[in-house]
Amino acid sequence: MPRYGHILDVQIGELSGLAIRTAFSLTFVAAGDQAAWTPSSGKAVRIKLISFENSADVQVGWRFGITENVQTCRTTKGPYVANFVGCNVQGAVDEVLNIRAEGAVVVKGYILGKEV
Repeated sequence: MPRYGHILDVQIGELSGLAIRTAFSLTFVAAGDQAAWTPSSGKAVRIKLISFENSADVQVGWRFGITENVQTCRTTKGPYVANFVGCNVQGAVDEVLNIRAEGAVVVKGYILGKEV
């Protein structure tokens, strides 16, 4: 009979693995992208949770690099949280995690993740 304990161990290890809390505070004067997490050379950012608050009714989102589709957060002024525990939401090696705003706004928050 096959044993799947090693698969479960890997999944639990990923769920319970340590994450780094990376805070950011970004001021946008116009629409654009700004870096929230730049990985170390040769590493990729893996997100477990992203939480932020925007100061105005401006559409805000995030994406890896500047060519990936924006993960749009259709929020009004206030908080937003996305929980990716158990997922592998990850950029490519050396790819920056950017916050994208569609207008003037201050975006403050943090990302729980790790470099892999």
